[in-house]
Amino acid sequence: MAFFGRVPWRSCILSSELAIISVKRHLFSSEILGVENFKRIRIFEKDRLSNKTDFVQRLWDTSHGGKIEDGHIVSDLVKLMYVADSETEVALATALLKQLYISQTGNQGTSADIDTHSQRLIAEGPLSPKRFQFGPLLFRLLYVLKRPAAAHSLYSDKDLKGLFRNTTCHLLLMDMAYEEGRYRQVVDTFTALQLSGLSASFTPDCTTVAMAALYQLNCKESCQEMKRLVGEARTEGKALSRRCLLFAAALALRQREAPLAVDIAQSLISSNEAIFKNIKLMALAQLGQLEEVLTTMEKGLRGNNPTSFRSGILYSDTVQRLTDHFSVKGNSELEAKFKLVLAGLDAEGLLSPQNVEHFVSRPILRQKKAKTSQSFKTRLKSPIKVKYNVH
Repeated sequence: MAFFGRVPWRSCILSSELAIISVKRHLFSSEILGVENFKRIRIFEKDRLSNKTDFVQRLWDTSHGGKIEDGHIVSDLVKLMYVADSETEVALATALLKQLYISQTGNQGTSADIDTHSQRLIAEGPLSPKRFQFGPLLFRLLYVLKRPAAAHSLYSDKDLKGLFRNTTCHLLLMDMAYEEGRYRQVVDTFTALQLSGLSASFTPDCTTVAMAALYQLNCKESCQEMKRLVGEARTEGKALSRRCLLFAAALALRQREAPLAVDIAQSLISSNEAIFKNIKLMALAQLGQLEEVLTTMEKGLRGNNPTSFRSGILYSDTVQRLTDHFSVKGNSELEAKFKLVLAGLDAEGLLSPQNVEHFVSRPILRQKKAKTSQSFKTRLKSPIKVKYNVH
């Protein structure tokens, strides 16, 4: 299996193949990440806490000489993670967690031993281990406080590694790094998740964030890694989400890997999403297949009616890109036909002022409302088997 850490990234530079008008760093909605529920409980816990100063001071005294095995420390630590605001309070929560964790693990043993102890630590708390774990809770606090560097430092702490050995922690960490534009860190975290063997090699949400990071890195090396990742998914018969494949197709287009972009887009056009048809059209234009471009555009006119989803919509940057290609070609007959078809699409209301980048990078929202709990919830997924060839 190929991993991202094997490839140098110094040559990564931005391409102008897709015009970026406004880059949306945020990828997953906070509902999907469990952050919205964390915020709701945070408000509730703050309201219940009558004197935060005394509460924090008591825990500070405990961390500097008190018995951390005390039966109330776990519930107090949970509460502190919900109400912490300042850097000092976060540091206190981290220090208490480390002391409590090490007191039970003895700071020894294999990774499996640490996992066993971490489950015992959770089980001794006031909440069921099926509903609560320390790792995701702490990372959601750092997510709310916008401290990705602190989260990454904890993730790298060997004394606490057993607490963050799950896909939820990896996803939170990757999304925080993505939101801050730390795309290399996103890729490195995904590599660590694959190497850990904690879950399937292509965890849907984590794979999507990793592909998004490769798309944002936008260089030859990131394109190569995208091709390897997609190729391995095809070989293993794994399903990748539509958004994941959308990032892959858009990156291929940026890096002038037009055949791959066409293959990916063609495999997804049946989903009736106009974005894939737009990517296919731009890729065909890159290949100089302007007759095929016209044929595909004409299908948009014939295949739509007022009561159905209009998958034939063209976005503004697609129109501009196609216009440039037809002008450069120098074939007046083809160019005249292109303008005629374009006018027909315009008359049918099939030209949109939006651009491809908007649909590639917009946040992923929840499609089904989940029950309120502390557990990690994700949206309904519509995975698509990878059917195309990777060259």
